[in-house]
Amino acid sequence: DFTVTEPAEDSALLQNGDFARHVLDENGNVLVLKHWDITALNGCGLTVDTDAAHGYALQVQVPASITYNPRLRHTATNLQAGKTYEFSYWIKTTATSAADARVYLALRKSDLTGSTIMLTSNPDTRVSVTNGGWKRMYFEYTVPGGYDNMVIDFQFEKKGKEVTYSFADFTVTEPETDTAPIQNGDFARHVLDDNGNILVLKNWDVTSLNGCGLTLGSDAAHGVTLDMAVPASIGYAPRLRHTATNLQEGKTYEFSYWVSTNVADAALAEIYMVLRKADLTGEA
Repeated sequence: DFTVTEPAEDSALLQNGDFARHVLDENGNVLVLKHWDITALNGCGLTVDTDAAHGYALQVQVPASITYNPRLRHTATNLQAGKTYEFSYWIKTTATSAADARVYLALRKSDLTGSTIMLTSNPDTRVSVTNGGWKRMYFEYTVPGGYDNMVIDFQFEKKGKEVTYSFADFTVTEPETDTAPIQNGDFARHVLDDNGNILVLKNWDVTSLNGCGLTLGSDAAHGVTLDMAVPASIGYAPRLRHTATNLQEGKTYEFSYWVSTNVADAALAEIYMVLRKADLTGEA
């Protein structure tokens, strides 16, 4: 596959987020990663692997001996101040304890002046343990004034442990205007904690689950599945509330969803739907 081409003008909001444009040395180490600054990795190893689900995967090997927090910096975004964007990437780590690893995102102005915006307060931007499996990170962020074409840092905390971080499919997109009658019905837009529990499920209110566990699964027929574990000890009926529909008064709609349970006795499990006004006033 020897080719010579003119580089296409890259209008993507974040370029080379799939890590495909790279140069390796004879030992498989990354020498050049287009649109990424790899000079502040502080002795970390950097390689590229392939993954059946994601294509290229960038691997950062952080040794136990690092003396300051290494950084992997993306240097070519087309983001505009005042606009809201969806950030998404996949990550996995070799850490088995949250005390052994931590990586988070930080934002800098394009000329690296001014304050660094640390996104450590966003639970969806901090990762430590993924139990060796891929985990999708997703969040929305509005770019502040003065941060046009900002740079994005992955910052790795020094923990005194050797850990490998793998990244894949890093994208930044503008949220689409969602005119569907119900949004995020496939549960794809979500944020998980280090143990795989759901922290954020876009367009759904997960604050009234009354102690129920909420995780994601996968199914060959349906893709992403939402799994809710209802303990025997709940004191009142938990609720999972969808908060963003475009339903109009007087129109007829078809409602459809798939459900399965792990109980054999119908008396032990029951789920039903109720409708509320958008401001939650009036009768259910």
